[in-house]
Amino acid sequence: SVQAVAAVLELREFIVSGGYSAEIIAGNVDTAEGYLELALAGADLVKVGIGPGSACTTRTTAGAGAGQGSALMDVARAKFILGDSAAAFIADGGIQGPKDILTSQILQASGSMLGILAAKTYESGALKKTLEGKGALAWNFGEASAWARIYEQGQVKPGYAVEGQGGWVPVSGSFVSLIAEIKGALTNALPYYNSRNLEELRAKSSIP
Repeated sequence: SVQAVAAVLELREFIVSGGYSAEIIAGNVDTAEGYLELALAGADLVKVGIGPGSACTTRTTAGAGAGQGSALMDVARAKFILGDSAAAFIADGGIQGPKDILTSQILQASGSMLGILAAKTYESGALKKTLEGKGALAWNFGEASAWARIYEQGQVKPGYAVEGQGGWVPVSGSFVSLIAEIKGALTNALPYYNSRNLEELRAKSSIP
């Protein structure tokens, strides 16, 4: 949006003129055009994903957004046009397990936001409760939900709707075990793609 581009331009000017060392993460986008606007404005990293998250209702509420695979492919093409030095991008939303992380890497994302996977760990900052005989539960909610708006701004602004929901999800283990599971799954997957590491996998699946 115009506001996001203006914010990135202002932040970049502040960082450069002040001699600071900082990176700008901007987003979210789901099109090549959105990526190009933020990358050319000076963002170092662009978040890709509008609507794919498990707690996001943007696509049904506002009619905006796209499938995460399509969005990542579109942005990957735009980054290819700008070259290797262009802003990197990460997958934000739709990460339900190692398979989705692998897919985002194949589609040239430099990383993935774990979202609900991290929220379900013992160490997360999510609100937790224990039900007798049913184990621990963690409260997971979308960034555009009513809970997020109230936490960040004190209220849902009058005249606006929320674009997220919340719910209790089972706590599934430690963050360390989550990372180990993801690492193990990716290690298992690499031989199927005749690759020794993620860098080689990304290179083989990059846009020619």
